[in-house]
Amino acid sequence: MRNSNASARFEQRDRAELHPCRTLRRTDRVVDSSAQPLVLALLLVACKPIAPPPMVAMHADTSAAPRESTTFMLILGTAGTVLGGGGWGFAIRGEYQATNRTATGLELTAGLGSEADGDKDHLETKHKLFAVRGYGRFTPRTHDWIAATYSLGLTAMDTGLLAMTAHGGTAVSYVNDSASPVLHVGFATTMLLHDGTPFGEPKKTPETDGFVFVDAGLVGKVENGRLTLDAGFAGALESGEIVIGASIGAGNQF
Repeated sequence: MRNSNASARFEQRDRAELHPCRTLRRTDRVVDSSAQPLVLALLLVACKPIAPPPMVAMHADTSAAPRESTTFMLILGTAGTVLGGGGWGFAIRGEYQATNRTATGLELTAGLGSEADGDKDHLETKHKLFAVRGYGRFTPRTHDWIAATYSLGLTAMDTGLLAMTAHGGTAVSYVNDSASPVLHVGFATTMLLHDGTPFGEPKKTPETDGFVFVDAGLVGKVENGRLTLDAGFAGALESGEIVIGASIGAGNQF
């Protein structure tokens, strides 16, 4: 009997070592697997449910487009968290250069991800995310290498979660006619309006959270359009989770 109990304890310990979510739960940390959206506002997954951060990838440099011009973009991306899990998503943007210094835009996002199951070696239990966001970019008249960014939006998940998102940031870039590198830093927040159904393992609902983000991109100029690459990370201030993601985009200006 003693050998049987010892064997059971060793088996339990080995399973905990194989699965980070179970290991964290043993140390009394909050540990849920969950679906999250990316920096492209995609759906991500982690060992704890965190409030979905808004998409902050610029996919543009800091310079202003010609006044009254309109740019449409399609963006595809993937994201995940340090503790595991992942997902993908896409966004459609329409951007209008309202003045010589201010651009405004509307973005629609959809994402799909899976809960990371701490007891299994694969991902399962799909979740969907949808988001709408209005955003803006302000470029000083005499300095096209810097810009202020801001946004306000709504995010919903198929769990019933509903949240308001916002961000404010500063971007710098080396503007040229071929490929412009961009660095974007700032603060974002997700404020829960409705918790929805708990999810993850054990079942929980996310909490309102703030994020500090750092984002880097490359904008290639192609005739009246652009091809873009972006990668970045966001650190959640409340949950302590780190979200990382990458995305590509293509757009045309009219």
